[in-house]
Amino acid sequence: MKIKKNILTNYSEQQLVSCTTYLGNAGCGGGWSDKALNYVKAKGICSSAEYPYVSGQTRLTGSCNTVKQTACTLKGPKIASVVNSGYGSCTNLVLAIDKHPVVVYVYAS
Repeated sequence: MKIKKNILTNYSEQQLVSCTTYLGNAGCGGGWSDKALNYVKAKGICSSAEYPYVSGQTRLTGSCNTVKQTACTLKGPKIASVVNSGYGSCTNLVLAIDKHPVVVYVYAS
């Protein structure tokens, strides 16, 4: 949304924490950005105002609130595809960074 329409919107972290566990994400214990993005692609995502973050207070993931999930007016950005560029692929990152949102994480164990 920021790249395409210059609108900065806060989306619901709580929805991702609570509603993507069936995809293999561990709620408050961590997760994978590609799984979260595929969830948003399939179901949409609410604004943080409509589905506020509460896990920081309770330290518990909580159940997915399907009432909030279906009732929110903002369904987030349209995601056409989620692409995993692979490990160590700087070329793909450079090609994507000007035109698309990118997520980068480091596996450091």
